[in-house]
Amino acid sequence: MSVKKTIRARKLRATTIEEFPSDIRLPRLCTDPAVDVCDLVDQYSNKLFLLLDGHAPSYLKTVVLCFHQPCF
Repeated sequence: MSVKKTIRARKLRATTIEEFPSDIRLPRLCTDPAVDVCDLVDQYSNKLFLLLDGHAPSYLKTVVLCFHQPCF
């Protein structure tokens, strides 16, 4: 029995190592960080997702899950 499932994936190996360090310096996060911890976490998470979307955009992928029957 197999089941098809759609997942969200990224091609992380396609990122260029030379550009990533310069882009990871998050100017607003460094110069104007949020005061509240929850807001800081949201700010950090949003900036990292934008960075990842710029270097390795996400895409939908369909995978087949195969369930193996035990042999008796």
